[in-house]
Amino acid sequence: MREANTRGVIILIMLLQFVFLTTTMMIMPLGPELAESIAMDPADIGYLNGFATLAAAIAGIMLAPILDRYDRRKLLLIACLGKAITTLLCAVAWDTQSLIFILIISALFGGPAGAVMLSVIMDLIPPQQRGKAMAMVSSAFSLSAIIGIPTMLQLASWKNWTLPFLTTGVLGATLCLVAVSQLPKMTEHINREKPKLDLKKLLSKPEIVMALALVSCHMLGHFMIVPNIATFFVFNLDYPKDSLGLLYLVGGIASLITLQLTGRILDKGFPMMLASTLTAIIIFSIIAGFIAPGLIPVMLVFALFMAATSARNSSTMAVVSKIPAPHERAGFMSFYTTVGNISAGLAGFVSAQILSVDTTNEIQGMPQLAGLAVILMSLHPVILFLLLRREKSSVLQPG
Repeated sequence: MREANTRGVIILIMLLQFVFLTTTMMIMPLGPELAESIAMDPADIGYLNGFATLAAAIAGIMLAPILDRYDRRKLLLIACLGKAITTLLCAVAWDTQSLIFILIISALFGGPAGAVMLSVIMDLIPPQQRGKAMAMVSSAFSLSAIIGIPTMLQLASWKNWTLPFLTTGVLGATLCLVAVSQLPKMTEHINREKPKLDLKKLLSKPEIVMALALVSCHMLGHFMIVPNIATFFVFNLDYPKDSLGLLYLVGGIASLITLQLTGRILDKGFPMMLASTLTAIIIFSIIAGFIAPGLIPVMLVFALFMAATSARNSSTMAVVSKIPAPHERAGFMSFYTTVGNISAGLAGFVSAQILSVDTTNEIQGMPQLAGLAVILMSLHPVILFLLLRREKSSVLQPG
């Protein structure tokens, strides 16, 4: 069997994540553009996120029991190519409803794609090295902010909001084909003598429940804030729309640096200290940016929030990746991302219900929404402490 170039595969998966994350993230700063082009209510940006992430969650629930039965290489081709093609189709949307519909179809491929990509990494990288590997893959988030978002906003200013979708769709399809060509068949996890994934049995494990609670708290708090950042900064804080690209550039650089540092700290064995520090930074940035804006510059608020949330998400994935057995990995990661998607979707709906727009397009209700996000973000280190304590008192499945 052809051996995989491990570093090359990690880079390709990181690039795929970069393109797909850019597709998701660019909808938020394109909010003001969408409001003008397809008459979308700025407060409805949460619905775009909510419907799409819930669709990804449904796909994850339906496919979790069977993902570990097939060659990961073939699954990667189907899921990622489907995601890329449906991204291209977003460019033909003519109003908010049609854009939501196409985003839902795209998310049905995106949910399984994310789970399969993470499973490939988990198969290739031993547990003691996953902190650094996950940090490298998670740097796609930072690169999306540094390169992806500014580039897509520039493309939108040259033509209109459709050009970014056409660009990311073509890039995604190309990278998918290259990544699949570099992978060997990945079927070692298929063991006919071992039982197939039993979701009921999997969810009966306390450590699994804690892992899902970790991602749920993080994604709920995160996506109550993220979809509304651009519209809140532009319409409420008078941040220049033309400078949103610079904002994401600075935030992405801060995230990239933080991810590399935190990946090394995690591999040295300090997950609790890391989570507590990052949570404190997240809470401060939410308070300074959305509850009592004006305490610090907008750009610093955004940089702190982006850096701390991306680093905490990466470190959480590295910790929970040690839990499932090899034959459970794709199913577990599908369920893990499914819970994350459900939480993100619910956060989008909650934000759309709490927020409203006045006659000047200013967003009303952000302090209340941000306060709820702070409470949810605060639960993360508590749950992690319980999980790590259980890990010390019991033997988790080796990764």
